[in-house]
Amino acid sequence: MAKNTKKTPATTNSTVVPVLKVTDPQQKKADDLGWTFKQSVNNSGVPIMQISKGRILVAEGISAKTALDAAIKIKIDADTARERKVEADAAKDNEKLLKKQKRAAAIKEREDAKADKLAERDAKAKDRTAEKDNRDAAKLKAKEDAKAARETVCAKKAKTREAEKIAKAEKREAEKIERDVKRAEQEEEDGPASLNRSMQTYREQYRKFNDSCGDDLAEMLRSETTKQNKDGDDVLDLKALWRVAKDNGVDYKKYGHLNPGHQRMVISNVLRGMLNKGTDVKVGNKTVKAPPAK
Repeated sequence: MAKNTKKTPATTNSTVVPVLKVTDPQQKKADDLGWTFKQSVNNSGVPIMQISKGRILVAEGISAKTALDAAIKIKIDADTARERKVEADAAKDNEKLLKKQKRAAAIKEREDAKADKLAERDAKAKDRTAEKDNRDAAKLKAKEDAKAARETVCAKKAKTREAEKIAKAEKREAEKIERDVKRAEQEEEDGPASLNRSMQTYREQYRKFNDSCGDDLAEMLRSETTKQNKDGDDVLDLKALWRVAKDNGVDYKKYGHLNPGHQRMVISNVLRGMLNKGTDVKVGNKTVKAPPAK
């Protein structure tokens, strides 16, 4: 703090210029603000007090108080102006930020709308694809169902035809067996002469195939049902024939009224009919396989 010193008033043209006093509080205030008091005169020769900051004149007045008040006012005004400028700049920056945010929000809104539109389009495309797939699947299923239905009908018809074929074959076989049985019964009723003629006919036919029908079944039956009598001749083993019939589920007892030769003929035909129907025939410890279905 500069100290006030009493100076002899200066004289200009024999005029005394009074010394302007600076109080201690005024000096302290100026020092705090970095100001300097300096006494001077204006153009009219009136003494004034100037306040400077370095080489810059801040304010002046007719007294230290007047100069200090003016400088403080100027400072306040300057501070206020700076604050207002800061506020204005902040407002501008905020406005710019708001505009930027609005633009960003508008861009995002457009992008979201575009994305929503694309998503909606994709969803519709997926729906159309799904509908088409469903239609195609339904058409395919309908075709497959129709095909399955046709195959089922065809299978039923084929099964029916096969059943009819089997039934006809069974009927023919049954009729043949019935004819054989009736013929055998009739021959036995007609007496030995008729029987001998019939047996002679069979013997002539069988002799061509070593006294058999010439097939595997006949050969296996002949081997299984033949025994030697006390004279060493081959004769029919009727019990063995019955055993073969029983093993294959054939009721041999209903042919018991026929002679042994007729029984072998009828039972052989029954077993041959089983083979024709696809059933394997067991002869002793061997099996005659049924031929594959055509």
